[in-house]
Amino acid sequence: MHRTAVVVLALTGCQYEPGIARSDATVSGDTVPMLDTPGTQPGARVRRIDIDDVRVTGGPHANFPLLVSVTAPWLATTGFGGNVARSDAFDLYFTADQAGTMQLAHEVEAYAEDAGTLTAWVKIPSLTAQTALYIHYGDPMLANDPQNVAAVWSGYEAVFHLDAFSDAAGKNPQIVAVTSGAVAGRIDVARAFDGDDDSVDVGSATAIDDIFTGGGTAEAWFYAETFGEGTYGRIFEKGHVAGWSIFVNNTERASSTGFLHGTTTGDWGWWNTPASSITLNAWHHVAVVYSRDSSANNALMYLDGAPVAVALIDAPTGTMVSDASQPLRLGNRPALDRTFDGLLDELRLSTVVRGDGWLATQVRNQVDPAAFAPIGPEL
Repeated sequence: MHRTAVVVLALTGCQYEPGIARSDATVSGDTVPMLDTPGTQPGARVRRIDIDDVRVTGGPHANFPLLVSVTAPWLATTGFGGNVARSDAFDLYFTADQAGTMQLAHEVEAYAEDAGTLTAWVKIPSLTAQTALYIHYGDPMLANDPQNVAAVWSGYEAVFHLDAFSDAAGKNPQIVAVTSGAVAGRIDVARAFDGDDDSVDVGSATAIDDIFTGGGTAEAWFYAETFGEGTYGRIFEKGHVAGWSIFVNNTERASSTGFLHGTTTGDWGWWNTPASSITLNAWHHVAVVYSRDSSANNALMYLDGAPVAVALIDAPTGTMVSDASQPLRLGNRPALDRTFDGLLDELRLSTVVRGDGWLATQVRNQVDPAAFAPIGPEL
């Protein structure tokens, strides 16, 4: 058994609303001015971020959370030879215009002032291949925290970065976790699960109840070292009686991932990716798009941003019922007998049917954020 820790965290909201990022700083009326006055000090600096056109598929993608992840000498604080004025990064923010008057909602997941390392999420209200935005920094007079984490994730019912046991969307306020601890992840920090007894108990907040009613999307980055307990290690599962589950599978389809959706009577629905569709000791992104109310009643599954052929192991029969009474577990199921063995990162739930273009674009952004959204020279 690995080291264990029990953590209970509560979340609080933030204060700004986002703007819209387009090339040549064309914006719409939903932008709002900064509460602080930007660019008033001699140290204020700005750089342009241009999305790499070829990495965007389809669109426009509404309310897209853009990952900006970079290490650069100019992002260190002045005490470490860089240009960022404050160690709390309050002088670092993103806008739709070079002048810095129309702020985009952002979250700083991680910032290291000595190395100049930044991991941030920026809400782009309409992402296209022509999108541009601006990063501002270096103004020591900006005293208010410019983050608006809740606004970045307003299109989600749950977002678990797993750098901490908390929900960035702010809709699952209390999480009890027993895990083996934090490790380097796909994006900043991940959590390691030992294949024995680790889990994260999210509970059953209203926001994550019945996310597949009318259509929803569940997604995660995972790094499986083995296939976990019983060769069905859970990435996450809501309920064991009438809920749903996403898991790795080395039995019905060797080296694959599966999706279960339950009923009160009859058979659970079981959909699976092809055999040999995943490899151990490597990062993969899995997404499941499903509507339990669809007449076709088929789940769509994606690996690493691409749709894959889905094998129907069991067709669902009987009555679909609410999973509202069922808890959500990360890295296990509520019965605590299907522990995931490996690392999990960036788990998300939304009541939105994400399309092929969105998922492909998102994975490209997260695999290589510096190439997806290169930052230009100081203007």
